[in-house]
Amino acid sequence: MGTRFLLDRTIQFQRDEVRVTARLIDTRPDAVVWSHRWARPAENIFAVQEEIVSRIGGSLDGTWTGMLARAARTGAEGRLTSSLEAYELYLLGAEAKHEFTPEAFGHAVDYLQRALELDPEFVQALVTLSIVRMFQADYVGAAEGKALLRASSELAERAAAIDPNDPNALIRVSCSRVFQGRRDEAWS
Repeated sequence: MGTRFLLDRTIQFQRDEVRVTARLIDTRPDAVVWSHRWARPAENIFAVQEEIVSRIGGSLDGTWTGMLARAARTGAEGRLTSSLEAYELYLLGAEAKHEFTPEAFGHAVDYLQRALELDPEFVQALVTLSIVRMFQADYVGAAEGKALLRASSELAERAAAIDPNDPNALIRVSCSRVFQGRRDEAWS
C-alpha cells in the first residue's frame, strides 16, 4: 500500500473477557516498533475501546518523543552521512548555531561547509546551513541580507531535492517560500 507504518490488531473474546493486542509495524525493515496488550471485562467494551485509542495515541504521538518519531530516528541512523568526520563537523556547526551570535554563526558556516565538502548530499547539514544563513541575514545590511536569504532558500531547496520526505528540509523550503511571498507554495 506504500505506507511506512501499519497498525494492526488482534481481538479475542473468552467468556466474559476481551483481549486486544495492537502492534505498530515499520514496513521498511518489517519490524514491530511498538505493541501493547489489553485484557478487560467484555461487559464494557466501549470503555475498553476508549482506553485503547487513548493509549495508542499517547504512545505514538509526539513530534520528538512518540514511537513514530523514535522509529524514524532509528531508521535514519546511518543514513545521515557515511562520513564520521562530516557528521562531527555537522554537530559542531549545529552547536555553534545555538549560540545565536554573529561570530558563532560564522563558525557554524565554516563547520557546515566543511561537512558538505566531505558529503555534498548531507541533508541535515544543508538544512542547518540554510537556517544559519537565514539568521545571519538579521545582522547585515539589506543587500547582503537578501543574498543570505537567497542562499538560505537555495540550500533548503537542495536539501529537499535530495530527500523530498525529510521533514526538516520541507519545513525550511516552506519557510523560505513564505519569506519570498509564495504562501500558496509554502502551504503545499
